[in-house]
Amino acid sequence: MPAGRPRKKESPDEIKSVVLTFSIIEFLAKCDRPLGVTEIATALNLERPRVYRHLRTLSDIGYVDQDPFNDKYGLSMKFFWLGKDVEGKIDLISVARPVMRQLKEALGMAVTLSTVNNENICVIDIVRGSSQIDISTRPGSTFPLHATAQGKIALAFGPDSWRQGLFKIPLEKFTACTVINADDLSKEIEMVRLQRWAIAPEEITMGINALAAPILDHQNQLVGTISIITSIYELTKKPSKEQINAIKDAALRVSVGIGHILKES
Repeated sequence: MPAGRPRKKESPDEIKSVVLTFSIIEFLAKCDRPLGVTEIATALNLERPRVYRHLRTLSDIGYVDQDPFNDKYGLSMKFFWLGKDVEGKIDLISVARPVMRQLKEALGMAVTLSTVNNENICVIDIVRGSSQIDISTRPGSTFPLHATAQGKIALAFGPDSWRQGLFKIPLEKFTACTVINADDLSKEIEMVRLQRWAIAPEEITMGINALAAPILDHQNQLVGTISIITSIYELTKKPSKEQINAIKDAALRVSVGIGHILKES
């Protein structure tokens, strides 16, 4: 827009029209089959003519396909390719790195970004802290689920099968503080799910503690964790309110950055 040119103010009807369009798109995206105008209008509690006009517009610009045999509508492959374009631009590390730097500046501790699976967590990025304790973790390092703060996040927010599989095998005791009792670990995982953060004081390495929180995607699925790591003296068995709030806020910001949608309270 040329400098100095006043921006046209959207009317309430224009805003409602955009909201309605995306409501139709999101509804069709969740359906497993094409639907007729009446079905869509009924499901969204909207007037049939309004839904029809929006569907026709979406069809004209290629985002909706209409079956010529039954006149039902579904999203077109254009959304698939659009998603691919967006996927290439929204990268977990690039979204998380600025947040990690800010977290490090706020707390002075090393910050790690990790991905998770049913066997371990994998560190994919780290911002070094400013404390005298040097954290030797490097990108590519993997750690077990049961003895790390990040792993407990994975067990709390990942699929049930991860927990079930873990308890079928003997758990390795890395230090005297490692929790290997299935009942104790299950109770801790449930608490992690409720509070949305986890710690693992001296459970993988003596003298070291970590505080982690979950990173969730647009489907509310766990994709990774963000954590702070430092000495047990700087991050005790009872983290401060400041530390807890900082890690939860950082995780939320990264989650929103990769598409997570906040629920309205």
